[in-house]
Formats: sequence, C-alpha cells, structure tokens
Amino acid sequence: MPKVDVDTLKRPRPVTKQFRFTDPSNPGVEIELNLRPLDPIEDEKALEYANQLSRRWLTGGFFWEDRQEWRKDPIPLHAQDGVPIAVNERALTIVARLEKMQGEPLPEDAYTAEEFLRIAVSMPEAWSGIQAAYWSLLSGEEGWQGKGSREPSA
Repeated sequence: MPKVDVDTLKRPRPVTKQFRFTDPSNPGVEIELNLRPLDPIEDEKALEYANQLSRRWLTGGFFWEDRQEWRKDPIPLHAQDGVPIAVNERALTIVARLEKMQGEPLPEDAYTAEEFLRIAVSMPEAWSGIQAAYWSLLSGEEGWQGKGSREPSA
C-alpha cells in the first residue's frame, strides 16, 4: 500500500456538547459546561498543564507568576469552607483536561482547574456527571464529527 500524502488529510472538527449539572447539596445551582474533545496535541498540552498544577499543589518547585517568586513548597488548596482539598495526580489530570475542553482561548465564563476541584468537593453528584461527560468525550464515544474506524491490516 502506498504512503498516504499527509498534506491532503483533513482535520476532524470537534463538536462542542453542552451539559448541565445540579446537585442536591446546593439547590438551585446549575453548572453549565460547553465541552469538546481535545485533539492529540491539545491533550498533550493539557497533560503538561496538569504537571504544572501538580508542582503548584502537590510537590512544589515552581515559579509563582502571581508573586514573581520561586516556590520550593506546594501551595495548599482550600475549599470554600477552609478545609484543605486533598488533590492527587489523577484529579489534576482530569481538571486540567476539563479546563482545556472548554476551548482555547478560554471563554470568559469558563471554569478553571481550581474551580473544578471546588465543584468536586462541594457538589459530588454534579461532579459525578461532569466526570461521565469527561470520560465520554475523552474516549471518543461522542464529540467528533465523522468517527474513524480501525481496519485490521492484511
């Protein structure tokens, strides 16, 4: 089989999906998200961002832009009630990707990774739905116009 001329390939268009989430622990509050799948390069960029978040909140050793200083120790992350949020690498990967799935540049009403973590601890049922939406877009179950297929080679 001849080599494919990659200059003739068309980039698939991601389809933005709108989701709404509520939680009985915060009646009357609705989280609305417009999410789209990330292409492979965008996903790698989101993983780099997750690594930055990890240095900020887990391991330390980062430059704190806001204060223009090098931080040896991580910055504690607190929820609205002042209780620390126990973050881990997996949670940071999810919130980094979710932030980037809202588009780039980020819309004004987009949620940040930190806000997603606060939603997770304050609205656990809504967070469960947000994770389901995240996984469906990440796995490719929905969100791409014209899904590809994988044919076994002869």
